[in-house]
Amino acid sequence: MKKNVFNSSVFVIGVASVCFLLAGCNNFFMGGELKKDLESAIDYANTPEVTVKITANNAYGTLTGETGGTYKLGKFKKISFTESDAYQFVQWKVIGPDNSEVEATEEDVIYITNVNSASTTFKVNKEVSGYSIQPFCLQRPEVSIASPQYQSNGVNRDRDIIITFNSEITKSNFRYTEEEASSLKAKGYTLLTDSDNLAYGYTKNGVVFYKNIKIRNANDKTNNMLNFFGVPEVSGSKLTIPPKKGADKQFKLDSNGYKDLEVTIDNAINNNGIKMRSDYVWTYRVGNVTDEQTFINFSCDSNLGELSLSGNSNYSVGSEISIKYTEAVGY
Repeated sequence: MKKNVFNSSVFVIGVASVCFLLAGCNNFFMGGELKKDLESAIDYANTPEVTVKITANNAYGTLTGETGGTYKLGKFKKISFTESDAYQFVQWKVIGPDNSEVEATEEDVIYITNVNSASTTFKVNKEVSGYSIQPFCLQRPEVSIASPQYQSNGVNRDRDIIITFNSEITKSNFRYTEEEASSLKAKGYTLLTDSDNLAYGYTKNGVVFYKNIKIRNANDKTNNMLNFFGVPEVSGSKLTIPPKKGADKQFKLDSNGYKDLEVTIDNAINNNGIKMRSDYVWTYRVGNVTDEQTFINFSCDSNLGELSLSGNSNYSVGSEISIKYTEAVGY
């Protein structure tokens, strides 16, 4: 009899345990994380799919993340782009079936979270075809040719510095804005202005500085040589920095009869606001010969007086020449 009571108790407890477990499982399936995951998976599986191309000009750089394919409506995906050295990323563009650019806002066919970021997300809002996403880039301004180039025997000392860029640049790259000029004046610096009264440089404690241009003694890297140069001018893709003319305005050569100059063009910006990736620096050597020379004949009637400098010679245009005349007796 006791044995039967024990078996009955065990049976009751077992049934109760099973019912408890079943109830717990039902609650888990109906209200737990698994239910949410299942519902989400079902929802994703039933979401319509759209094919979108994601392409980039190989010269611009490289796509990372999504590179095109089939995407679920309303589901965000990541797109990233790494620009090449020669180009700067500007923005993402959505191109429609007719190859025209379309908007990429939340209400449009394709929404891009931040079109100005090289790494962002996008989603497709409508069932469409023939759409693509592309990174838009602009070529960076770079120096194509810089002259004079280095020559062991030096170039003529009054040779213009000419820098040719790969695209047009504006004069504003080498002129201070009104705000910048006012700030420089407020610090007590003396502005250097061009014929349009635009400031291209300033002097600080007797040392000359230009906007985005440095010219230094290549040997010590500290001696600023800009006070021996004139107004930088821009024409199309060319920047010209002329040396000042005249022997009294020319720098002294080193003991070897030359001077090595280091030129730096930094932070130049083209007309689209795209910056150079890095400074452009080069060195050239100047000697004592000049580009601009003229033939002068110094002479006088010996009966009238005497010249302390006479004869025929070549002299640099703009240079000062000392000459002395002593008149004869009676004249």
